[in-house]
Amino acid sequence: MIILFFLFYAFPLFFVAIPSPEVSPQLANILFGAGIVMWSALTWKIFDLAYLNPQRKTEKIRQIQHTGAPVRAHIVNKESYGSTRNLVRSKLTLRFRNFAGTDIEGDLLVTDSRPAERRFETGKMINLQLNRESMVPPYVTDDDVARTNNLSGLIAVLFNIAYAVGLFAFTHYLKSDGSAWGFLSPSDPWVWAPIMFGIEIAFLSFMARIASPFTGGRVGTARSAEDSGELLLYGVSTPGQVVNYNRSGSDTNDDPYVDFYIRTTINGQVQELKHTQVVPISEVHTLQRGPVEVIYLPHRPDLYTAQFPRS
Repeated sequence: MIILFFLFYAFPLFFVAIPSPEVSPQLANILFGAGIVMWSALTWKIFDLAYLNPQRKTEKIRQIQHTGAPVRAHIVNKESYGSTRNLVRSKLTLRFRNFAGTDIEGDLLVTDSRPAERRFETGKMINLQLNRESMVPPYVTDDDVARTNNLSGLIAVLFNIAYAVGLFAFTHYLKSDGSAWGFLSPSDPWVWAPIMFGIEIAFLSFMARIASPFTGGRVGTARSAEDSGELLLYGVSTPGQVVNYNRSGSDTNDDPYVDFYIRTTINGQVQELKHTQVVPISEVHTLQRGPVEVIYLPHRPDLYTAQFPRS
């Protein structure tokens, strides 16, 4: 992320020395005012995402730790995502009983500040707090949250301000011919760079939301973090049967997406469902037809997921 951040800011510098067409003083004034507004909006967006948002998430987790419903969860799988200093980041697959009395599996990203205690190993039990008040995040651990370090967010904000001022000053030095900002034209990077940065930030924010920061991804047919949370917290179980399956043709990190075709009964009616999920390439040969557990919402039968028996 840091590399991408600085690549974004390096790109406009290649266009600073390109000659700009002459424009009217009125247009130059408009461009200067628009530039001030856009750079200010961009700075606020960076401040919100990089500084305020981590604080909001931490406060939300602490609130759920105090008001949530306590349950015990079994760690059925663990994937390590690397470590920084004394912090180890992992994705846990947990099995726990939700508000509907269903034993359901869900993922949780954890940052372990005490890895030597090996609290989050496969097979162990941990305490969860289920969210009573909303769907996101659906649950948190009852351990202390690692303290949020917002220094990098402040650095990003200050860098953006310094960059905007420096880019204008450098462009002024090269092209001003004594005018304050009459040299500005639509082709100058100082004018269009904040638009480009805004689009890039919006795209990265969208990609980040695809993988929920609390559950590690969407659940079943859920299209939002709210849908995923509702399915995890209130989904009920019904038996199903895998009648067929095939690879979808897509993959992620060399692991293929597999389409499972499932027959089950929901709300008294036989349903033919399609469930798609990533299957590790090393486990593709073990796939077979057979029983499966379907988790769904009675009031939204189009929202469902499947849980396969674990060997």
